[in-house]
Amino acid sequence: MVAEFDAYTAATAIIRQYGEEACLHATKRADALLKAGDRNGHAVFKRILRVIEELQAKKPKSGVAVH
Repeated sequence: MVAEFDAYTAATAIIRQYGEEACLHATKRADALLKAGDRNGHAVFKRILRVIEELQAKKPKSGVAVH
């Protein structure tokens, strides 16, 4: 699995590069890894995708602190 810090670092880099298309890019990458049989890579990109969704959310999820 991917460390939390690494997931946020990767997600931030993908958002910076792809902007509003970041989720689409991460989804395509996760799908390609799964198709190639790389279950670990797929799991990592699914985690990164969740972080991207969290970072791009318009409002925080219930119970999430905003700094």
